[in-house]
Amino acid sequence: MLHYGPLYADPQMLSMVACSARRVAAKTILPTWLAPVNKDAHPQIFYYGIQGSSTIWSDNKAYTDATMRVFHEINEDGDWYSNLAATIYKVPFIEVSIISNSIYAFPERSHGTPAEPAGEPNSHVFAQRISNRIGLDLIERYGQSILVGNFTEPTADPFRADVFDQPKDPQGLLAQCQ
Repeated sequence: MLHYGPLYADPQMLSMVACSARRVAAKTILPTWLAPVNKDAHPQIFYYGIQGSSTIWSDNKAYTDATMRVFHEINEDGDWYSNLAATIYKVPFIEVSIISNSIYAFPERSHGTPAEPAGEPNSHVFAQRISNRIGLDLIERYGQSILVGNFTEPTADPFRADVFDQPKDPQGLLAQCQ
């Protein structure tokens, strides 16, 4: 069996999901209790290169800072194992990570999870719903293309090393939005 290190998404598929994320973010209004730092009305979108994947969640800021110097982002929701299985069986994959908690935004809360008002879904449920809507938009807009598409399985990073240095800049990924 081959050794798999970094797993790369097909640039065309990455563009599709970036377009879906943009549409969903534009339609999503964040409740104020979810945005204590920037007071964002809509979810922010970050375009990262290699994402580190961990099986643990850490609220140790020094550890998080150290790993983020190596990777653009590291989190425990990275689904490296599913991506590995998809790569082995030559099935296109794309990962959408929705951040539902942050030790930087909510340092006084357990695991950086904001307190939801009574009767509201917690931040994890809210984030999962956003992720679900991105997946549904992707299927609605690009389902046929995905089913018949011939996507690449890059074994090397298909982007220049500096492309994701500015994670708020989509670097042309939105040029083909439908």
